[in-house]
Amino acid sequence: MFCKVVCFSIFGSIFLSLAHSQDEDAITKLQNAVLVLQHRVSVTEAQLEKTQTRLTQADVKLQQAEMNAATLKTQLTSQLNTAVKRLQETGVALSKEGARIAMAEKEIQRQAEMNAAALKTQLAKEGKEIQRLKNSYTN
Repeated sequence: MFCKVVCFSIFGSIFLSLAHSQDEDAITKLQNAVLVLQHRVSVTEAQLEKTQTRLTQADVKLQQAEMNAATLKTQLTSQLNTAVKRLQETGVALSKEGARIAMAEKEIQRQAEMNAAALKTQLAKEGKEIQRLKNSYTN
């Protein structure tokens, strides 16, 4: 728009000065130059409109992408928090299970020691009985 005003001002001044001199050829050339400039301004304005439309569309797409990224970030944060919570719960459960297993192992060890002592006592009795029987057969 500014370009139109400047062009018309310059060419208007020239046009008026040439009109006084009655130079028909110069006036025609000047009119043609004005028409060419008007056409160029119109083409430039149309290109500017197209560019502005593209920029607006790109801005809308960018805003959509930003909203999608924010939504995705929220979803991923939620999933990560859920996974961390489940991992912590699993850790607690494993810790409890580990303590239960340790207690069971101690109980098994204690029972094994008691069974071993009982077997040792039983074997000692049976050994004495076998020795007594051997002695009774050899006499």
